[in-house]
Amino acid sequence: MGFEEVFYTCDGCKLFTKYSRKGTPSVLLLAGMGVHCETWNEVQNRVADITTTFSYDRAGVGRSDAVSSPRTCHDLVQELAELLRMIPVEPRENR
Repeated sequence: MGFEEVFYTCDGCKLFTKYSRKGTPSVLLLAGMGVHCETWNEVQNRVADITTTFSYDRAGVGRSDAVSSPRTCHDLVQELAELLRMIPVEPRENR
């Protein structure tokens, strides 16, 4: 399974993303605080065989841009919400 690796800019910060597209539902893999998305490699590789997957490096982690000030949980939620509006991963269909 091939993954697309793309940088998206959220609030002036380039964020590294890694995803595969294979229908719905889309599985979003979030690494713990201070850990980059490569933590999910084995799981993402297996899940990508059956459905769409998406992981990313938060600002200041992994291949994403560094940040100059401490970040709050609110900042992380805002960053993810903005990123989810930009990415080409389809949301789950409502039934």
